[in-house]
Amino acid sequence: MYMTASDIHTTGMMARASSTGLLDEDDETYLRYYLIAYWVEATLFGVYWFLYMVAMAIIYKRRAQSQSTPLISIAGNTFLFSLAGLHNGVNVYRLLKIYGSPSGATTSTAVAVSYLRSNKYWDVYIHAILLHFTTWAGDSFIMYRCWILWNRSYKIMLLPLAILMASLGTGITSIYWFKHQDKIDSSVMRYIFRTTIILNLVGNTLTTGLIAYRIWKQHRRSRKAGVHSSSGVDLFTLMRIIIESASIYTLAQLLIIILFFRGHPSTLIVQHASIPVTGIVFVLIVIRAYGASRAPGGGRMTSKFEFPTRLRTSHELGEGDTTDNAQEGTSSSRTLDTS
Repeated sequence: MYMTASDIHTTGMMARASSTGLLDEDDETYLRYYLIAYWVEATLFGVYWFLYMVAMAIIYKRRAQSQSTPLISIAGNTFLFSLAGLHNGVNVYRLLKIYGSPSGATTSTAVAVSYLRSNKYWDVYIHAILLHFTTWAGDSFIMYRCWILWNRSYKIMLLPLAILMASLGTGITSIYWFKHQDKIDSSVMRYIFRTTIILNLVGNTLTTGLIAYRIWKQHRRSRKAGVHSSSGVDLFTLMRIIIESASIYTLAQLLIIILFFRGHPSTLIVQHASIPVTGIVFVLIVIRAYGASRAPGGGRMTSKFEFPTRLRTSHELGEGDTTDNAQEGTSSSRTLDTS
């Protein structure tokens, strides 16, 4: 999926750069939306913290039951959680810096906004870096899952990878510009920002679509062959879980695009919210897949689903059933992890 990504997170930084003409908003409006963005993100991070703990408990329970979970799943979810936690912590630090000092109560709006928009401070500049890293981490994580699901096919991943590389290019350019705003004209950056947010929406939608299509295709073949999973989550249920979970992040990306093109300051709110939302998407898939597997008829396995071996051979590639398993009609299977 899951979000992103999004270097579309860049749009939040655009709000801070309104003095260069990217967004037209006065100081009071900006500060009001920033405070709302802070509380929305903090609330979502609280939800994310709870879901992350539940997901990790599920993953470690499965490992204790010898149901192997790839370390990349643990590392990926933990990295996204760390980025969200660090960003939320920096936000707290920034507000304390403005209002937590003895003179904080008398800090003028102009002074507060000037600080929040000044990239010469590390805690302001790191905001841009964390936003982009969250996007790239989320996109890489979902692309890895897509690659695994498509039997490690590099051909299938060429377009998603090209989109990610383009996103990296525009994102790095944005990070550079926030420290050197005299090097690139703001009118040029406007197009780079717009390109970035569109790239992230297209990339996320494409990768999620490839995953959903792969599962749907396998589901149809399994039904047609009369093969059903003896345990684990039904493939159609898994496809629905992935699409529904990923749609949360996709919706956030779509909102950012609409709001940014309209020049609305509430872009800042959605952009801040998308940081914990990126991680929430992945832990939701783990939790919901586990819940589906525990439901009546869901099988005894956790968040795994099964691919019949005889449907993953040359027959799956359209060359017919040539393996012994296919000829004998065995029901041997292998599993793929959804956590």
